[in-house]
Amino acid sequence: MTTVIIGAGIIGTAIAHDLQRRGRQVTLLDRAGIGRGASYGNMASIAVTEFMPASRPSVWRQIPGWMLDPEGPVRIRPGYMPRLIPWFARFVAASRPSRLRRLEEQGAALCQRALGDWQALLAETGLQDQMTEEGCLSLYTDKAEFHADREHIEILERFGFPHQRLTGAEARDLEPELSDRIGLAVLFAQNRSLRDPYRLVTGLADRFAGLGGQIIAGEVTGFARGERITAVRLSDGRSIPADQVVICAGAYSGRLSKLLGEPMPLETERGYHTQIMAPGISMRHSIIWPARAFMVTPTAGGIRVGGTVEMAGWTPRPTIAAARSR
Repeated sequence: MTTVIIGAGIIGTAIAHDLQRRGRQVTLLDRAGIGRGASYGNMASIAVTEFMPASRPSVWRQIPGWMLDPEGPVRIRPGYMPRLIPWFARFVAASRPSRLRRLEEQGAALCQRALGDWQALLAETGLQDQMTEEGCLSLYTDKAEFHADREHIEILERFGFPHQRLTGAEARDLEPELSDRIGLAVLFAQNRSLRDPYRLVTGLADRFAGLGGQIIAGEVTGFARGERITAVRLSDGRSIPADQVVICAGAYSGRLSKLLGEPMPLETERGYHTQIMAPGISMRHSIIWPARAFMVTPTAGGIRVGGTVEMAGWTPRPTIAAARSR
């Protein structure tokens, strides 16, 4: 039995490795190569504590202000805005209290096992050195900023996620480069960082190939099917035999599922970051500043600063101003 995994990011590669290890014959397929999408340019964080639904009213009510702020964390290209209306209507509908509670419970259930599952995978594949032992510091200049983030802390307390409140001095003991402006912090010890997310994915792909898995570069344009899927069709005319297909193509998954008559209401969200290879400072922990909506992670031989997302569809070129704003 052949299983084709579409999408060779961290999710698709991890699934491919696990299925191959269990005795399946697996083909891992990606249009751009191993780990060249979101798994290349992410913030390198095992974000155990970050499961709060983005659709909560305290978030979407800020979106108009963020859009007007040239350094805000959310950008929407004006020409794309009409196409977002149906998606945004569903987004707001997901802010009903009953829906938020279900999303919180589901997110917490996944995140409560995230670190342990990662540690088991890295131990099994000999990639333990790709994860740090340090956690993440959430920073606040004063009590007002801390109070504004109280919703986040309360949900962690409700679901029993460990965290430790620190004074500014205690935070600087952990990260001496922090400014004296930081008056409070919260340590999320389970939110570990990855030393290089791209190397982690390629390392896992190497382990998958070593088990006999097949890796193919190609763009999926359709599926051959009768009562079930029999092959995956590529843009160059190739047809990859398949008894089962797993779609892990990130934002492209919506397009692919539509080809199967199973449309998913996915929308694209392009993230921006700046990689600083000679920052002139040293960091051990990742840091988040909720009031400024950005994150900094020591990874890939430097530090990575990110926080801006853009909603603009599939094809537009990146907005350099969005990257510079971070």
